[in-house]
Amino acid sequence: MISTIRIALLAVLIMTISLGKVSSQESRDAVAREPECKETLESCVEHKRERWEERGVLGMKIHAPYVAGTDEHPPGEEHMASLWYVELIAPTGPAKAAGIRVGDQLLEWNNRPMPPDRATFESWTEAVKGGDKITVKLSRDGNTKAVTLTAMAAEPWVIESWLMDYVKKNYSEDEFSAYREKVLRRSRQR
Repeated sequence: MISTIRIALLAVLIMTISLGKVSSQESRDAVAREPECKETLESCVEHKRERWEERGVLGMKIHAPYVAGTDEHPPGEEHMASLWYVELIAPTGPAKAAGIRVGDQLLEWNNRPMPPDRATFESWTEAVKGGDKITVKLSRDGNTKAVTLTAMAAEPWVIESWLMDYVKKNYSEDEFSAYREKVLRRSRQR
């Protein structure tokens, strides 16, 4: 039953990743920026999988501020444009156990103000390992509180969703589609 749920969650994650168009040159440029990924897509993915198996998760998805001058603003959400906030909470995990809720605004991460850009925040979250303690300062309904979470080890399906996102962002649409199909075939065989 649990493996069926995980497969279903992986399938949902795979299907919800939008098929952004990436040119071949953009793909080569992105991969060239990653020194460990000069080989094939498969070797790059395996390298990342090994590295990401050490990462920890907190059981929440954080919404980054919108980039000014882009079409990222969903209608009616202009008031959320400059905020870091909790977008999703996993049904189980450190965030749920700590009482964090969807819509909570993040003010600080480990005693540092939230950064002005997504890349800096991603570098912070990518450094989190299972067992690490992370303190977040939140604002909810005008009240501020600090919560300390203990990161748990990332489950294989979570790592696979990170890899899907990585391949989507850094490889061509054809390469992404082929990789997605390979992952779906593998998940059906389990």
